[in-house]
Amino acid sequence: MHFAPEEREAYEAHLKWLRVEANTLKKYEAKGYDEGLERGERIGLEKSERKLEEEKRRMIHMMLQEGMDIQKISKITRISIEEIFKGNEHSR
Repeated sequence: MHFAPEEREAYEAHLKWLRVEANTLKKYEAKGYDEGLERGERIGLEKSERKLEEEKRRMIHMMLQEGMDIQKISKITRISIEEIFKGNEHSR
């Protein structure tokens, strides 16, 4: 390259600026990816917990329909008797 000293300085300063910009973009891209991953995991966990709770309620309902003892249901599911009845009012 045959640059005058001022041109060479300007060129190198521009290259340095480009490197800084590229590194900044990479940093924010990684941060965005991590935040998206955390959000996705959180949403997935919430959905999973809701499905598990729904399934537990279905099982409790079936146990009640089969005439299973409420204390036994509470012990097995680790849900209080009050909570069992709250979710299954029609089964009282």
